Amino acid sequence: WNPNSMAIEVRSEDTKKDVQDRRGVWESGIYFKNSLADYGRLVVADIDKAKMGFDFRRSLFTEGIMQAKTNQVGTGIIYNEGKSGEIYGGNRWNGQENDSQWLSLRAGTGGIRMVSNDNTHEMIAVDNNGGIYLNGDIYINGKKLNDLMELDERVSKLEEKLNSLTK
Repeated sequence: WNPNSMAIEVRSEDTKKDVQDRRGVWESGIYFKNSLADYGRLVVADIDKAKMGFDFRRSLFTEGIMQAKTNQVGTGIIYNEGKSGEIYGGNRWNGQENDSQWLSLRAGTGGIRMVSNDNTHEMIAVDNNGGIYLNGDIYINGKKLNDLMELDERVSKLEEKLNSLTK
């Protein structure tokens, strides 16, 4: 069984040549200009399941794979209708006088977490009540925090002994 390969394909006249030698290359593959209603959606997929949404494994984009204009909650990349959170940019707080731009991660209804590459170990979790859970060793300036705490405890005990000897 051999399905069709592409429903729409955008090509130049000479697709096999080096890009500088190709004739008829495009500045934009698809361009939308003032063509959507305020309630419109740029691209809609109405399918139950597919292997992948976008496949850019063979493409290197020199100014980023995507650039987007965002401004606070509801304008970024929203996951599971907001239940799993959002990534957006903009001012740190609404009404902020300083125009510095922040990248914000809005937690999902359960919180936000970072997991290991193989998805078997939760390394950091933050719940919606401000609880921060660190599952592993913590390093400050290359020193393991647990070692620093043990060292501080030993120094405190030595100071106590020294004080008792000097009395």
